[in-house]
Amino acid sequence: MGSGRSPLIAVGALLVVLGVGTWWLVDSAFELDRARRSTRDLTKLATARATLERELAGRVQGLRLLATDPDLLAHGADHRAEVEAHLLAAMWLKPQVDHLRWITPDGMEAVRVNQGPDGPRAVPAVELQTKRDRPYLAPMLALRAGEAYVSPVEPNVEHGQVERPLKPVLRFAVPAGIGTAADDGVLVKNVRIDALLARLAEDLALPRAGFHMLSTDGAWIYPQAAGEAGLPAGAPADRFDRRHPEAWATMRGQTHGTFSTAAGDFAFVWLRPVRCVERLSPQSAPGWVLVLLEPHGSVRERWWLIATPRLLASTALGALGLALILLWVRARARLRQVGRAQQRAVAAVEAAAGGLLVVDPRGAVELANASLRALGDPVRLMGALPPEAWGAGGWSGEIELAEDRERRCLLASWTPVVDEGRPLGHVGTFTDISRRKRRERLLAALAHTDALTGLANRAALAAALEGALAEARAQGDRFGVVMLDLDAFKPVNDTHGHAAGDFVLKTVAERLQAQVRRFDVVARLGGDEFVLLIDKVRAQAALDRVVASLVAVVAEPIALPSGMVVQVSASAGALLGGAESTVDGLLAAVDRAMYRDKGLRREASRAEAEEA
Repeated sequence: MGSGRSPLIAVGALLVVLGVGTWWLVDSAFELDRARRSTRDLTKLATARATLERELAGRVQGLRLLATDPDLLAHGADHRAEVEAHLLAAMWLKPQVDHLRWITPDGMEAVRVNQGPDGPRAVPAVELQTKRDRPYLAPMLALRAGEAYVSPVEPNVEHGQVERPLKPVLRFAVPAGIGTAADDGVLVKNVRIDALLARLAEDLALPRAGFHMLSTDGAWIYPQAAGEAGLPAGAPADRFDRRHPEAWATMRGQTHGTFSTAAGDFAFVWLRPVRCVERLSPQSAPGWVLVLLEPHGSVRERWWLIATPRLLASTALGALGLALILLWVRARARLRQVGRAQQRAVAAVEAAAGGLLVVDPRGAVELANASLRALGDPVRLMGALPPEAWGAGGWSGEIELAEDRERRCLLASWTPVVDEGRPLGHVGTFTDISRRKRRERLLAALAHTDALTGLANRAALAAALEGALAEARAQGDRFGVVMLDLDAFKPVNDTHGHAAGDFVLKTVAERLQAQVRRFDVVARLGGDEFVLLIDKVRAQAALDRVVASLVAVVAEPIALPSGMVVQVSASAGALLGGAESTVDGLLAAVDRAMYRDKGLRREASRAEAEEA
């Protein structure tokens, strides 16, 4: 009987081994599939985060360019029709923008353009609203020069009521002006976040039911069907952090990752505006979480369809052996797929538009893509980072590199990588923003320079006067302000044409500039009116001598390009300014003095004519 049982035992043992092997292969294939899906989901979320970061940075940069447009600044909020025209033009270029508004410092809408089904429409003045009671107004009006504000996701509120159906929006705001805080109000842009996320989910083939966006306190923002806890419109008990407390606790402790709970497989990344928006206001939204969730049930049902035929085939040695071969081949194919996915991920990193640098804990370079190598030597880039970049909190900001002819400006982000408290190195991104910086400097120069003469304009003169007053109050110095208005200039235009008049104005500007010191300011206020700020003048007599030399040099003959010679004179007003003065008071007083001089000159000319 013992010999008769041996084959049965051997066959039974073989079947057990084959059955265990089958289960092992099935389970391995299941784990490989889950690893592949985790990699795919995390890659999609990283792409979604990069797209949203570009959207945030682009919205803020576009708003900054619009807020610093010289034509828009020249009109100001008091010229409503011209400002409306600028905002309407901007809205036609950005149809996804819901609202574009200019809010004055008192909280009142000065201009508003709404996006409608047929395109943007300017809101009539009678329909403009006050926003004094809106919680977002205070941080917007507190913006300093160069700062931008990005709000949390909030519902749109019209006339004090939450708009239904809900329209969750992101609000962007920048000060209205170049180099100023929000003294002239703020330019505000509303963007529909649900439409943006829906389009993003469609472009990246993200599952609508499994793709979520959460606030930093664990409330749903997208999709709205999951709950409205992320919006002030209501606070139902159905929140993500309450429905999935274990998952939320895991996500709170990391910046990105994948994991499984009883609810399913999760992939997540954190999106923080401070990573992509330069000079972000401290009151801005801290960030959001992008999540992909795939429930266990759908995955296991799919794999049971694969595993069940193999288990049934285990009753026959041949069928089971064939099943083992098939499963082995399939597992190898999945391994190759994972390998190709990793190769594609490496290729995507290599082809990325921004420079990417990865270093180990000792600072040795582990990865530098083509875009980073094009920016320069990785060791040199790391050397340009400030010392605080190597701290535990990371760093983001601008760095400069000296080139042969100019300095290149890079936007850099340097983040430590930590795994369970163990440092793994740093990851850095570098983007060349030299062209944008040059454009910003050009815009700033245009905003403070007279286009015809190259002299300072009214805005630059006001800033110079403010600086002189501040120095006078601090040190007790005095300074001179001189206003010149050309006499007999209109006949030059009438007789010789406007080109000759422009030539005369440029010649006078050059002569005035040559008569003063390099730290004095010569400005053209418009037409044939000039104002000079003469620094460090203590006595009126000294200022009068300067005025006499200016009037004399203006009166010298001017040879036109046509060969004709013309001559103009100047009426002048001058006074001393000090700690007790104000900009408006100085300009008004010197204007009156100039017109008194002009009146005296007319009387003198009339008396000479009568005597002749």
